[in-house]
Amino acid sequence: MITNLRIFSLLFIFLIVVTSCQKEIGFGTGIDTPAGTNSGTAKYSLSGVPGNCTGAIVSGSWKAGAALPDTNTVKIKVIVDSVGTYNITTASANGISFAASGTFASTGEQTVILKASGIPAAAGSFNYTAGANGCIFTITVIGGVVPPPVTGECKSCSYIPVCVGTKYTYEIDNNGSVLTLVEELLAPETDTTVNGVVYKKIQAKYDYSNGTSNKNFGYYNCTNNTTTVFAYQVTSVSGNSTVEFMKSTILKANEPAMATWQDVITNQGGQQVTMTFTLAEKDISHTVLGKTFDSVMHVSYVQTVNLLGTEIETGTGDYYYAKNIGLIDNSSITLGVIGTWKLKEYYIP
Repeated sequence: MITNLRIFSLLFIFLIVVTSCQKEIGFGTGIDTPAGTNSGTAKYSLSGVPGNCTGAIVSGSWKAGAALPDTNTVKIKVIVDSVGTYNITTASANGISFAASGTFASTGEQTVILKASGIPAAAGSFNYTAGANGCIFTITVIGGVVPPPVTGECKSCSYIPVCVGTKYTYEIDNNGSVLTLVEELLAPETDTTVNGVVYKKIQAKYDYSNGTSNKNFGYYNCTNNTTTVFAYQVTSVSGNSTVEFMKSTILKANEPAMATWQDVITNQGGQQVTMTFTLAEKDISHTVLGKTFDSVMHVSYVQTVNLLGTEIETGTGDYYYAKNIGLIDNSSITLGVIGTWKLKEYYIP
């Protein structure tokens, strides 16, 4: 079954109709070492592939919230088979990326210096893969001053606040399989403008009680309490299915009760999925796991899929958002599979 992650996965991605087994979906790849790139005219291999970079030397000071100077580098070894130009990069993780370019003038073992760029988003140890099929090195970032959200007050969107340092603990029931999920909002990256609308690029970390852990990116905009999110390369935790791009308006808090709106999304099978949302109730009280929340918005939805020109209902659900807290409760039925999310505890700075 597909379950919906709280903010950045609240794209209601329970969309697979062409397969018999539903998979949980979140933003991004769900791994800490996405591949980088290689280019140039030289032929070479990185020493240590596919494991840790052989003899990697990390230099510089790495502090959360502090811009990295030019002296922050990582030296790695490569084996050059033929001379020529090279360009080696890593993907960005925790707000940092690495790159090196130049010319190999001789063959044999050479040293490449990868220069870091960016601002570390959070303390901790983070892995990076040099090149497309390269070796892995680790950067350890110490605690520092975490910057505030890029634009605006983090609680300006009162029903879905996005504040760095926020932690939510949910009890998740996937068709009878119960897990605990701790979600932490780490830091914003940069603003991204799409069709004239500015979105915050936010990183979140998800730790499950079964030992699974991943970090994902999502893009978030809140204007007049209307919240829209989107993601690229939306990938299942299992890695078995991916959607290139997904976008949804998950809440219109300023609309009157019973207002409706729709999103049309293309799922993993290329089918058109229509999500019809209704602001079913406004400013109600709602009890979750024995705790009563006030000033709650209740959103219901119906999911349909276009099969050979006919709209087929494939799912329904209900979401509850508490003011200045966010998602507190979610229940869904998708192709007969039942799922619930219930907020156990939370911390919002």
